[in-house]
Amino acid sequence: MGEVRIDLNACVGDGICAEKCPMGVLEIVTAGRKKQAQVAHPDQCIECHTCELECPYSAITVFPPLGEEFADMK
Repeated sequence: MGEVRIDLNACVGDGICAEKCPMGVLEIVTAGRKKQAQVAHPDQCIECHTCELECPYSAITVFPPLGEEFADMK
């Protein structure tokens, strides 16, 4: 499972990421007057990077699970 991080300063809450995620990891919530993405189901992330690639504001980054980024270096 990957780790999804959202830059809340860049997120405009347009919902594209939540709509495109095939696993339903993200949802859009209202925080005060602003809508923003939230990682609702992190355990469902399959690291497809769809949310990251579809976000026109580069507000999402998907990281591999801790330690896996070095696994192919062995």
